[in-house]
Amino acid sequence: MSLRFPTGGDYVEAIQSPGICFHDPDLRSAVPQLDRLGRPRPISGNFASVFSLHAASGRRYAVKCFTREVADQGRRYQAISDYLLALPNDWKIGFEYLRQGVLVNGRWFPALKMEWVEGVGLIRWIEEHLGDHGAMRDMAARFAELVAELEQAGVAHGDLQHGNLLVAPGGALKLVDYDGMFVPTLAGFPAAERGHRHYQSPHRSGVEFGPHLDRFSAWLIHRSLMALSADPGLWHLLHEHGGEHLLFRDEDFTAAGGSGRLAALGGHPAPDIRAFAGEIASLAALPLHELPALTPDAPPSVRTAQPTRASSSGLPAWMRGHVATPAAPPVPVGYNAAALWRTRMGISWTYLVLGVIAWVLGLSAIALVATAMVALGGGYAASMLIFAAIPESKARRTLAARYARARRRSEEDAKSLNALKRQRDMIQAEGVERAAANTRELGHLRTQHQRILQEFDQETAAQIGAYDLRLNALQSRRSAELLEALHLLRERERHSQTVAHLKRIFLRPGDVHGVGPDTVGRLGHNGIVTAADFLDIQHVAVSNGTTTSGVRVLLPGQRWISVPGVEEASAQALMAWRKAHLDAAMRYAVVPAVLPGDVAHRIESRYAAEEHALRQGYAETQLNRQKGRHDLERKQESQRVNVANRHFQAARNATQALSEVKRKAAAAKKDQMTALRECEELHRELLAYRDITYKRFIRALFTGR
Repeated sequence: MSLRFPTGGDYVEAIQSPGICFHDPDLRSAVPQLDRLGRPRPISGNFASVFSLHAASGRRYAVKCFTREVADQGRRYQAISDYLLALPNDWKIGFEYLRQGVLVNGRWFPALKMEWVEGVGLIRWIEEHLGDHGAMRDMAARFAELVAELEQAGVAHGDLQHGNLLVAPGGALKLVDYDGMFVPTLAGFPAAERGHRHYQSPHRSGVEFGPHLDRFSAWLIHRSLMALSADPGLWHLLHEHGGEHLLFRDEDFTAAGGSGRLAALGGHPAPDIRAFAGEIASLAALPLHELPALTPDAPPSVRTAQPTRASSSGLPAWMRGHVATPAAPPVPVGYNAAALWRTRMGISWTYLVLGVIAWVLGLSAIALVATAMVALGGGYAASMLIFAAIPESKARRTLAARYARARRRSEEDAKSLNALKRQRDMIQAEGVERAAANTRELGHLRTQHQRILQEFDQETAAQIGAYDLRLNALQSRRSAELLEALHLLRERERHSQTVAHLKRIFLRPGDVHGVGPDTVGRLGHNGIVTAADFLDIQHVAVSNGTTTSGVRVLLPGQRWISVPGVEEASAQALMAWRKAHLDAAMRYAVVPAVLPGDVAHRIESRYAAEEHALRQGYAETQLNRQKGRHDLERKQESQRVNVANRHFQAARNATQALSEVKRKAAAAKKDQMTALRECEELHRELLAYRDITYKRFIRALFTGR
């Protein structure tokens, strides 16, 4: 028969007295948050009520009180706590499962003591930042990162929805409500819940329980945030005020073909939003086990790497997607006409002077050819120098150098970013391994501690059992002696009353059939006067020269005497007479039912000292064993705390390292984007100098074009 849990109202009544209803020391001295009526204010859910309490230490806790029973609840929370303890991720919150959580109507019920998280729900955050495109995109990126960390850790929240996502003041996302969470150590357990209906695949039946549970919800939330970053007006169009959903409801997934919301997105002018609608419809049609993991920068399908190539804009492929498409190139820069004229005149005068010199000197044909070659070489060198010296060429070289530096810087930033991502992945992978190792270590430690406690309890039972056996034996001996004393007392009293009664029964002639005066006289001559004077009569033949009849009589002193002249019939009649009076005496004898107090006290006192010593030894042994068990439990608890603290410290160090890596990655990403934007701008400026080449310079010298 399942345990009937209290209602939310029952918990409200109980938590009005924290010092009575809580067993946890922090909560016993805590003050609950009250409503307008001065009663503890609950936040009610499907099967629990959550109360906010301020502890005397200044810390604030959320206490979750369950209103229905969940199978293996304690084991689930212990496994989740052990596994999450070693993860470095900052989306998790601390909690403790209390088996003796809340006392309601004289009975203890479990509760969950959780770290209080300051933050706002996702819906409220969206409404406060609606229209802030950058903030919405950043939130989508942070959510995608959270989902990736869950995937990498092999963890599924089980109910990924707006109500379980809190945005902390610094913008960090926090996951709350771990009732339906899956961790690898819970493999084989049944699902504890189905999740919020507006966020679940229509193919989720409630039976599935594994690391893939959040995939449909993850796509849905991420694509909703991305759609809102592109068009904030979708919120007012598709979200119902006060509704428990973002842009979609469960009927949009169960009948995607007839969904007005998907149709509205499918007809949107923005291609990305139209694509989102198709993605959601496709995901809703997939079986749960075929859902892909969230890929924030690509549709839900396998992405194939493409070779690097230049875009139509002239930008290399590695830059596309990081910078905006360049605007139309500027008008090309031309050559200064005056500079071209001066260059032409200089070259012409050079050739003219050389020709005059050759004519005056009367040089030979070979010399003339050599002179012409020298003139051509000199002209080429002069034109190169002149081309390098013109302002347009200088400006082009400066821009090209700046472009090369910016490109190298962006490539270096990309390498740094990739290295940081690898470092981030390594820290997260180590966190997953640490979580598994922590679970194993704590599990082994608990098993070892249980075995030690079991052996200790068995030894305690043996020691206490020895005292129990000795006490039982003593009580048995005392009871036997008391019973024996009572039996002897009753026998003595019965004998005494019987003898007294028989002494009052005198043997007279005629009282016994066949016993006349002679027989009575012979018996009286031997001292047999009453029924008390003999115990037994046996007929014998007595020989005194002649054979005569007689009897042997057993006297009360166990002495036999012979009485001659008594017939056998008389002897039998005498025994029957005596027996009749003996039976009557015994029948009416009054014997004590209990021992007199002094007799019982005398017997009890002989055993009292031994019993006192045994009971004192029993109590001392029990006290020592209880103290020993308490010390052993404290030692074991200290060992578990040390292990947990070691893993917690490692997780905290990993969290700090991960935060530092993320900070550096964000800075590297920012630097890369700055360098990419500079590359884009310089590339556009270089396009203006695309005609500034030596070939075009020479052509311009001779053709003017």
